Amino acid sequence: MPPKPSATQLTTPGNSASERVWTIVLSACVGLGVVLVLNLIGPLQIKTDAPEGEIVRVDLSRILVDWEYYQANDGRLVNRRNPFAVQSFMWIAFCIGFGELWLRRRAHRHERSAITAGLLPEDESSMIHADDLKAIYIKARGSSRTAVLPILVRRLTMEFRKSRSIERANALLDSSLALFQHRSDLNYTLLRYLVWVIPTLGFIGTVIGIASAMSFAGSGVVDSEDLLSPTTQRLAVAFYTTLLALVHSGILVLGMSLMQAREEAVINDAGQYCLENLIMKLMQPDQLESIRSGRS
Repeated sequence: MPPKPSATQLTTPGNSASERVWTIVLSACVGLGVVLVLNLIGPLQIKTDAPEGEIVRVDLSRILVDWEYYQANDGRLVNRRNPFAVQSFMWIAFCIGFGELWLRRRAHRHERSAITAGLLPEDESSMIHADDLKAIYIKARGSSRTAVLPILVRRLTMEFRKSRSIERANALLDSSLALFQHRSDLNYTLLRYLVWVIPTLGFIGTVIGIASAMSFAGSGVVDSEDLLSPTTQRLAVAFYTTLLALVHSGILVLGMSLMQAREEAVINDAGQYCLENLIMKLMQPDQLESIRSGRS
């Protein structure tokens, strides 16, 4: 009786529910760490010297974490941090998205290694008949329970041993590849949601910032001649929120597109591997019998 596969063989990395939950939790903690660091270091500003003093050309703290740091018209230094700004939630969502991409990368590497494991006879001269399939099935079963190629090999060998039909095995290969493509697409559900929710958070932050600026402008707290600078400061923070959201979303969309293309390529390679090294080499019982009779 063949040995039972170990726990590391049974599940493809990235497909375990517990692994995904832990990755989300750890990624969220990394996002919290990023927010904490950005709120502690700085302010991150790019300044240039001018006759009237230093001029802030780019205020990265305001863009990244809504940290307002500037000289007011009355000479007072405004140093206002906001660790609970919309940008904080965007950073957490962004880090969770990167955690998902890391999981998909691990799954892709595992799937790719299964193709190079030599589960099927790869020399062009060898042919496969029903008596050879048991050993192939046992080898695939000991490789992985969730990787695409071992599943395909197990399904095809079982189908041919049962039906003795190459056509039915080939039809099973086509339907299985379609199911695997659908499964691969489902694995990106959370990433697609994050790609949508990050720009949504950015627009929410912009609306909140514009409302805050307009409320400040109409509050009468400062004189009208001194109103322009603090109002524009608040409006700048509002629009920077959308800018950061679009950058986050663009990076995640790029990573998701590249990784999904790689996973789909692995599925296609697994199907081609089975077609060339199993389906095209299978021999039906009547073919094997005619070859044996011809030799005798």
